[in-house]
Amino acid sequence: MVYTIKEDITIAKVQKWGNNQGLRFPKEILKKVHISIGDEVDISIKHGEIVIKPHGGKGELMKKVRKKDHELEMLDEYDFSSGVRGKYAKRYEKGSNVVVLDPDVAKVFPDRESVNQSLRALAEIIHRREQKSLTSR
Repeated sequence: MVYTIKEDITIAKVQKWGNNQGLRFPKEILKKVHISIGDEVDISIKHGEIVIKPHGGKGELMKKVRKKDHELEMLDEYDFSSGVRGKYAKRYEKGSNVVVLDPDVAKVFPDRESVNQSLRALAEIIHRREQKSLTSR
């Protein structure tokens, strides 16, 4: 989740990604500092603040020569031959949650249906315990 307050001030929420935490950067911000997907960055702490700069050695801001946009986005390894354009567009418009499962959990829950079925069963157990707790007071 990213909110832009003013042109040069953006508030981002730190999110959990696996065992790490991460931030999402709006494309416009990365473009202004010449950082593209896949670039290395230097991360440091100065005066209690996190500083992120394009990796350029010796602290110098090094402008990258950008490849054409289509070269950055699509690699030969991507196979969209059986893709369906807009397949999840309506679901995305309504709002969606993406959860990345740790590898050990993904082995037990290999697909969306098995995850949802288990979570619904767990939610029902929690609901019943809450109801039982309320009636026993």
